[in-house]
Amino acid sequence: MAVRFVLLTSMLAFAACDGDSSSVPSQEGRAPDDAMFDGGPIPDAGIPVDSTTGFKHRWCKDSTLSTTAQLRAVWSTGPGQWIVAGTQGTVQRHNGTSWQAIPTGDPTQLNGVWASNSNDVYVVGESTAVRRFDGAVWSKIADASRVSRLNAIWGSDAQHIYTMGDSGNGTYVTVFEDGAWQTSVVSTTMAYNVKSIWSTSSANLVIAGSLWNERQSMLGILSYPWPLAKFHSVESAPVLYGIWGSEVHYGGNDEAGSPILEEVFAVGSKGTIAHRVGNFTNWSTTFTSSNPTSVTLRGVWGTGTTDVVAVGDQGTILAYDGTSWNAEPIGTSVNLYAVTGSRTGQVMAVGDEGTILWRVNDGAACP
Repeated sequence: MAVRFVLLTSMLAFAACDGDSSSVPSQEGRAPDDAMFDGGPIPDAGIPVDSTTGFKHRWCKDSTLSTTAQLRAVWSTGPGQWIVAGTQGTVQRHNGTSWQAIPTGDPTQLNGVWASNSNDVYVVGESTAVRRFDGAVWSKIADASRVSRLNAIWGSDAQHIYTMGDSGNGTYVTVFEDGAWQTSVVSTTMAYNVKSIWSTSSANLVIAGSLWNERQSMLGILSYPWPLAKFHSVESAPVLYGIWGSEVHYGGNDEAGSPILEEVFAVGSKGTIAHRVGNFTNWSTTFTSSNPTSVTLRGVWGTGTTDVVAVGDQGTILAYDGTSWNAEPIGTSVNLYAVTGSRTGQVMAVGDEGTILWRVNDGAACP
């Protein structure tokens, strides 16, 4: 079945304020267990704030991974099951006990990773190749030739996988469906660099990035089977690097023809945090930003809408409790590029110099 995306040429700009100090969803099209868990909340554990430190969580550095690569992407396929990817073609997976290198044999920088399980791993990066690890060997399975690099990859299951990246001559999505890969045109008139993809079903993809020149940010939603794409921008942020939310309603559209979103968060340059509740078209009327930092934020993920984590440059980790964002100390100043977790509440952030940080409840022992 071919995926059809058409650009709706309504562009809305909305402003953010710069600051110095922003029930389990339906799992249709997703695995019934922890596999592929990237979007959607888990039950709030109700973790109390520690009376001594003032924080719910603390972050522990993993000293067992022997790499100095810049880790740019992380994915969880279940409790204790993690996959990280980065520069020098680095891919490592954690089996619940230890890390194992699964080198691609190609030194190309990797920007995105997605997996249906630990033996079905997909990576994308500075080349236009999509590579897959089948548990034994890597193989190049697709080439997104209409883009200059690939930045993000996401799948609702092993039969529905999507990747996007940078292009100076349009916007494209490379799709695996019905057993084959193909590249579909989103727009030939607007060239967007897509940095992040998030969704909870294959019916809609929510994307974040910028114009090709990285001077204006972009939030977009691609819908199927509705041939529709909508884009908005955040004027204060030239680039948005990460996006995450609780759910996209794939069962219908709002009154303006857009899929309905639950709470969604996007993060980017200048410490921007965009937060939207409701349908996509109303970002401009309810946009809020509560930024305790001005550094670039590069990744965002949550266990639920009252427990969201954003990571970024200079060792920045921000925690959202449903009301406000607060910085959490981690004891390092390295840049962090990605964060994700599993349905059991495990959370991991990755960054420069092979840095891997595990989140634990304050007072708990580091893993």
